[in-house]
Amino acid sequence: MIQEMVINLMEAYGKRRDDGDQFLIGIWQKALGGCSEDDLRIGFQNLISTRVKSGMPVPAEFFEALHKDLYDDALMAWNQLFQVLKSHPGRPVSFSDTVLAESVRRLGGLNFLGSLSASELQFQKKSFTDTYTVLAKQGHEFNALCQGTYDAKPIEMASLAKRKTLRQTEEAHD
Repeated sequence: MIQEMVINLMEAYGKRRDDGDQFLIGIWQKALGGCSEDDLRIGFQNLISTRVKSGMPVPAEFFEALHKDLYDDALMAWNQLFQVLKSHPGRPVSFSDTVLAESVRRLGGLNFLGSLSASELQFQKKSFTDTYTVLAKQGHEFNALCQGTYDAKPIEMASLAKRKTLRQTEEAHD
């Protein structure tokens, strides 16, 4: 599948076919050898649909395209968390996006994050987005409930995530 994908990229980006093709294909196969078929399909689609440069892409651009939507989701999750902390301080929250919930727990939980001032909380943004992105790449399901300061019915927060890997899983469950 990787060989076919690289040949398609070479044709799409106007790389002349020559004796070095097998060497180039070999580089791509080593770089992408650990990817699942879904990752290859999603990464290839993202690369083709978002790339604006005219030369032949390199494997690093493939991985950037594969995980671009994770960073976008991390930023949306951060905004959602910020909203929850301001509008429902102390309440437990059940996040539909379990990666968001686990990221909150790994950064100290709702109680700790809720105790920070707005400026202190802004210093947590990079840690949150990095943690979220790493956890989302793992593809695990986590506990959706984040405990609050007091015992109450949890606020239900729908997911704003748009990542293709998440949508792929949701489509399989339908």
